[in-house]
Amino acid sequence: MPDKQGLCTTFALAYKAGVRMGSYRKLAKSVGGIPKYGRDAPLPLSEILTVCGLSDALWSFRCVFPRQQREAGRVLYSFLADVLERIQDKMLDDRSKAVIPMLRRRAAGLATADELERVRRDAADAFTAVNADDADDNAVVYNAVRAAIRAADADADAPAAAATVYDDERAWQMECLRQHLIPGSVL
Repeated sequence: MPDKQGLCTTFALAYKAGVRMGSYRKLAKSVGGIPKYGRDAPLPLSEILTVCGLSDALWSFRCVFPRQQREAGRVLYSFLADVLERIQDKMLDDRSKAVIPMLRRRAAGLATADELERVRRDAADAFTAVNADDADDNAVVYNAVRAAIRAADADADAPAAAATVYDDERAWQMECLRQHLIPGSVL
């Protein structure tokens, strides 16, 4: 059963995990300071998303409460599948498309980490083959979000249009993650 506040971390957990200090200070300021709010008081990831943005909210999944780690994985895999489904028609290789159902299976607890890793490696190989000069094999989250923005950007002709597409895609991703972070929400 999800917590009423949804997925949470604390200032102490974030600090221990190596939070970027600029984000830490920005969040602390938004809640009236750490001494007032509390180093160990629950900080909902939805609040981090609102105050600090998508990148920091995604980073925060690494330091949720230990009792929430399974739920965090479910939310993250579901979010990633949604992001990739949005650009599925732009994927040039079936190996990349195979990631989506595997993410859904993993979110439902039906796929092992090894199965997901195999599909991820195949998709990374496909990405490398298509984008040989940009074969960044970092975290699944980073690649999925970046790929979605890049795919949306590929349709834009001019720099101003590209900026608009980027902003629109980032806004969609933030709203999608926000919906995933709302306890009991069904997308």
